[in-house]
Amino acid sequence: MRWRLVSLPVVLAAFLASSSPARADNVVTRAGSALGGFVKRVGRIFLPRPLDPTLDAAVDSYAKGDYFTTYLYAAALKAKDDPRLSDKRKRLFVEVNKRIPSVEGQAPEPGKTNLFDGVAHMTHGTSCGLLPGVVMQRLGIHGTISQYATEGVRVEAQKMGIWVENDGTTMPLPGDIYVLRYPDKPDEDSVSHIGIFYELSKQDPQLGLIWVTADAGQGSHEVQEAKLVNREMKKVDGTHFFLSGPKNVPGDSPFQRRIGGWVDVDKLIP
Repeated sequence: MRWRLVSLPVVLAAFLASSSPARADNVVTRAGSALGGFVKRVGRIFLPRPLDPTLDAAVDSYAKGDYFTTYLYAAALKAKDDPRLSDKRKRLFVEVNKRIPSVEGQAPEPGKTNLFDGVAHMTHGTSCGLLPGVVMQRLGIHGTISQYATEGVRVEAQKMGIWVENDGTTMPLPGDIYVLRYPDKPDEDSVSHIGIFYELSKQDPQLGLIWVTADAGQGSHEVQEAKLVNREMKKVDGTHFFLSGPKNVPGDSPFQRRIGGWVDVDKLIP
C-alpha cells in the first residue's frame, strides 16, 4: 500500500517532466490548486523521511500553484540517477533555468523570471556577477560571496575552503561557479568573467568539445542578457582548461581565456 501512495507524486513528476513546460503548466492548472494541496498533505503523511529534497520542493511548488517551477523540479527528479548531479546541484539548476534566458527590459518567457527585473541598469561594467549572486541568494546563501561579485567570489570561496584550482586534471561538475582570467594574463590570478557550468560533454562537429555555461553579462552594454553560451574548451598551454567566448559581446571576451578555478557548490549550498 505504501508503495502505491508514494508513487503518486513520483508518477506526477515523471509525467510533467515528459511534457513541455507550457503543456505541464496547462495540465496542472486544469487540475487546480486544491489538488496540489491534497497531494502535499498526502505526501507529508505517507512519504518516508527524510523526504527527497527535490521531490519535497516539487510537491511544495505544486501546492502553491507555481506549476512551472513544479515542472523544473520534476525534470530534475526524473534525472535523479545522473551520478554527476547531487540534490543540491539539481536545486541550483531549477533556479538557473527559471532565469535563462533573460533580456534586460523585456518580458520573460511564460512561467519564468527575468533576471534583470528590479535591478538598476549597469552603466559601467557588465552584469556577469548577477546570475551567480541571485542563484546563491535563492538557495539560502548569504554574505559577501553572494553579493554579485566577481573577484570577491574567488576570494571568499578560498577563505571558506570550497575553491578548486584549475590544474588541468581535476574536472568541474555542472552547477559549479567558475571564473575566467584575462586573455592577455593567463598566469595572473584575476577575474574577468564569472558564470555557472551548465554542460561539460557537448560535442561540436567542427570545434570538438564544447562546455556550455550559463552566463549573464551577455548582449550589449545597452541591453544586457543572460543565456546559455557554447564555449570551445582547449588546453591552450598544454595543461590548464581554457574556454573561448562569444563574439561581439562587450562583457565577455571572444578570446580563449584560462579558467581560474571554480566554487564546489556541493560544499557551498546548505
